Amino acid sequence: STPLYSSAASDVYKRQTLNPEITTAYAVLTELYTECMRREIKDIPDPLSKAKQVSRKAIELDPKNAMALIKKFWLLWYEKDYSACELHLKLALEANPYEPYVLISAGSFKLVRDTDVEYGLELCDRANKYNERPQGWYNWPYIIYHSRIGEYSKSLQHVIKADYKDDNHLAQTAILYWLNGDKKTAIRKYSEVIQINKNYSFKNYT
Repeated sequence: STPLYSSAASDVYKRQTLNPEITTAYAVLTELYTECMRREIKDIPDPLSKAKQVSRKAIELDPKNAMALIKKFWLLWYEKDYSACELHLKLALEANPYEPYVLISAGSFKLVRDTDVEYGLELCDRANKYNERPQGWYNWPYIIYHSRIGEYSKSLQHVIKADYKDDNHLAQTAILYWLNGDKKTAIRKYSEVIQINKNYSFKNYT
């Protein structure tokens, strides 16, 4: 929710102010501001400028910090600077080729953009191998990949594992149940979407 992101950003900022040389604090702030843009959260003014500023500082403090590099990657992906994305993925993987977050980020980029798919799958598989408790969103690239090639049953399996709670992803879940022939569950899932956002339309679905 909006207050949650605002509070998180404020908390990280205070910690960073107490110790202005913590690279990871700047990296986390980069992620928070980028997420504010994705979710169109309005109570943090000019999140793009803030994200660029803290990302630049994080990499300045430690140019080989994998988390600083991968948070910069997500900002660049938001900006659709794909060449710079590739560069920062390469640098992050070189900095830490075993970090699950780096691996799933790189794999997601490959699979979602449908480039170097086999390598993307390998990266995603390694991310899940090295993470004992992967977050639900680690299923996202698999959902995109299997849906693209018509393997809706496998997509549904990953959607169920992801256990999404937001309206757009619940709409995706409803669609996949429908495509798998389970119309009753599809309708129930869509009713959950409407409970969250009564104005939701599949026109919103991307």
